[in-house]
Amino acid sequence: MPRENKDQHTSVFGLLRDGKLRQSIRKSKNMDSREAEELLARIKRQYAERRHRRTLLRRWISAAAVVIVVLVGGAGLYLTRLNTPLPLTSMAGLLPGSPDVQLIVGTQRYLFARNTDFSISGNTIIARSAQQSKTIEMDPRLAMNRVYAPRGRKSNLVLADGTTVNINSESSFTFPSSFPDVRRDVSLAGEAFFKVAKNAAKPFTVSTASFNVQVTGTQFNVNAYTADKVKTVVLAEGGVRITSKDLRRTVNMKPDELLTMQVGEWSISHVSAQDYTCWKDGYMLLQDMTLSEVLHHLSRHYGTNISCSSKIERLKCSGKLMLFDNEESTVASLATIFNLKYTKKQGKIIIYM
Repeated sequence: MPRENKDQHTSVFGLLRDGKLRQSIRKSKNMDSREAEELLARIKRQYAERRHRRTLLRRWISAAAVVIVVLVGGAGLYLTRLNTPLPLTSMAGLLPGSPDVQLIVGTQRYLFARNTDFSISGNTIIARSAQQSKTIEMDPRLAMNRVYAPRGRKSNLVLADGTTVNINSESSFTFPSSFPDVRRDVSLAGEAFFKVAKNAAKPFTVSTASFNVQVTGTQFNVNAYTADKVKTVVLAEGGVRITSKDLRRTVNMKPDELLTMQVGEWSISHVSAQDYTCWKDGYMLLQDMTLSEVLHHLSRHYGTNISCSSKIERLKCSGKLMLFDNEESTVASLATIFNLKYTKKQGKIIIYM
């Protein structure tokens, strides 16, 4: 059966009570027992919450003619009610430690050994890299999909509405197969540059762990790595509104403004937006950064452990650094600028005086 029918949607009373749902999920050849139990628990929890919040809707469902299709071969379970399927957020997990770009489509995981571009076309995702091209079927009723670019990799994505997203190294971007009528919601952990297709009637919202960015059509960069203390948003074109997760802070930004967020403090400064988006073009902005901070970013960019001796880790760096395809070439140029030396042992690079 088609791959897109492998995820599940919630059902009604009988299937939850009499065990048919459990049996259908357990028969799937695409899930292990743990994933099946997690999916079952999620469906039950979402259904219980829906019953609690919407008593009238529950009565209507129990009385209405509901069409249920159970697709055992792919463990797909769908509810058709007024032609509006209920979304489910269950996705396959990322493969820990993999050096490959990962695409998660429902319960399916796809690995790509090179920087890869993805684009949504109808009910398919087209994946293209220097060495391969692949078309992946997806179900537009599934809630979310994900692209993960590990250390040393990048990825580009064209969403269903035409929005383009440049995803930086060690970043995870979650997006829907299609957008509903009134909103466009995605989420990011890491860094990405967005060129949002204009649609004033359908706001586009990027959700991170600590803030949300809402726009209708613009270009901006979000840097929100979970491990980094400082988060930033840079606006290149148009306008954006940033709101903290606790809703206590809201900022409206203008082009060439930088919003810096750290330890509960927000500040806006005027910058050249291009300086903060140059990573897309193979450059790295060094703005009064310590050498250890620079090497932290280079390690993320190349997927290689790059460090320095403690004597020079506080050395200040400013300017733009060209990011060559090979990490050793970049380190060599950095060492030349500061009259330093470096050595490479067992896949690790160490810079010293």
